Amino acid sequence: MRSVSNTCDQIAPISTLCTKSPQSGYTLSETVKTETIAGHTVHSVADGAFLICLERSLTLDLIRAIAERKPERVLVLDGGFAGNDQLKTNAAQTFKDKSIVFRTL
Repeated sequence: MRSVSNTCDQIAPISTLCTKSPQSGYTLSETVKTETIAGHTVHSVADGAFLICLERSLTLDLIRAIAERKPERVLVLDGGFAGNDQLKTNAAQTFKDKSIVFRTL
């Protein structure tokens, strides 16, 4: 069972990138890089125009660091806020202040 779980964990980011990139206006031929921002894994599409963080633990430091990169769009897991509505509200306001389209999955 464990090996199946690991495989799914490895496939999930790829599946999300392949699904959400076109839905957000980016082609599947765009350059995708995986970076570490504020200690978290972030996928950068189209030279940083679209940043995707699929981690299950988000922080205000991460939100601010992503916003400083000034992407056009940001996608994070809703579960990454772990029920912290204040953090989610701060994230939404931080991105809005910088005219960044912010979505959760």
